[in-house]
Amino acid sequence: MVAVSQKEVQAYTLRAAKTKASQLGVPLIRWRINVREHLLAYFNAEDIDQLLVHEVASLYAYFVADAPGILLCNWNVALGLCNGTPLTYRSITLPKCKPGEALFEDDYTEDGVVIRTFVDGKQPESINAVPHISPERVAKLRELKMSLEKDELVIPFKAASKYRRKCHFGSKYAAEKGFPKELQVAKALPTELAFGNTDHKYQGRTIKKERFLLSLAVRNFSPPLGIRDVYVMVSRVLLGNQLAVLPFGKSGLSHLKKLRHAEDLRIYCLLYTSDAADEEDSVD
Repeated sequence: MVAVSQKEVQAYTLRAAKTKASQLGVPLIRWRINVREHLLAYFNAEDIDQLLVHEVASLYAYFVADAPGILLCNWNVALGLCNGTPLTYRSITLPKCKPGEALFEDDYTEDGVVIRTFVDGKQPESINAVPHISPERVAKLRELKMSLEKDELVIPFKAASKYRRKCHFGSKYAAEKGFPKELQVAKALPTELAFGNTDHKYQGRTIKKERFLLSLAVRNFSPPLGIRDVYVMVSRVLLGNQLAVLPFGKSGLSHLKKLRHAEDLRIYCLLYTSDAADEEDSVD
């Protein structure tokens, strides 16, 4: 699914992750993104705890095996492991803990799916995933012995202090309490589930799925949805019948009808003729 806002992507990803876990008959594993230490200097602990309740999709990271993921940083550009690289999740590596120390909170069921949450402050040591890169780069990574498995290339992506994860707060509660719309958190794992993503992340990619969901809901923040954004979204597939447009309101439809190319481009297209093109081609 491609959408115009991170908030919509996160909500869709959470629903899709629950569906995937239900199909596999396994728990959906999650851990809190550590925003507390970044916010305590400006907000009280009670308000921060309530923020976790209202921002479940954005303030927790999730794992389910065989789900699609995406790399969120330039992990190793030379080997093709860069920001936006698609992944397939395989497993997680649990953090070390002392004998008798709890690793997970009590399981609970939500929407028919068992949710298993790391105790506050803990997260996986690594998310182990298969990167979708060229065979040449796969061979190079194998030569460097960076794979956890023999049969396929499985890379352990670990948290790093240089990587800062962006958290987006879009709830009414966050706005009322004055929380920032975006916060960068250090020492986070550099991947996330990617059942959906924004139009910016899909630029340059061709999606080969039988059905590609398209959400054209209008952005309520800057920059507004423009005609170039719409073109990026609808041109990610090879055939038009691969697209499935999700319903959106009358305001969204009205906004789309008003979209036009930039004035300078429109004038250029009106003046550009086949004779002009021939003349232009003849110039050295």
